[in-house]
Amino acid sequence: MSTASFLFSPSESLYKISRPLLVLIDKPWTELSETDVQQLKRILEFIRVNLGIQQVNFDSVTIRHMPLQSKENLRVDSTVLAFGHCIEDIQNYMAVQHGSFRVIQAETLDRLTDETKKTLAVALKQLFVND
Repeated sequence: MSTASFLFSPSESLYKISRPLLVLIDKPWTELSETDVQQLKRILEFIRVNLGIQQVNFDSVTIRHMPLQSKENLRVDSTVLAFGHCIEDIQNYMAVQHGSFRVIQAETLDRLTDETKKTLAVALKQLFVND
């Protein structure tokens, strides 16, 4: 009998633990509309429910305002999800590894369309499957 099967019954789930999630936005938090905040909550819920990252929710992530910055200047050990043009030289909707962090950059929350949300969902799957 393996240690895992001894500690957990077949009906219990083991949760995937990933690095913390850092959300970057290109404008101050106080300038986000209620619609923008709700959009962000839906995206985080998608990550939690559909990608199985149980520890991701609105209250558990770090959200920072960050105007345009070079990726070389960003010193984090997190998975990064950026909305707006926060990081230079990062193509939107592509999961990118840079140093100690992985990142996806998307359009600002208020500019996401149904089509770009689908593209973001595919990129998020790539980001978290390989995390």
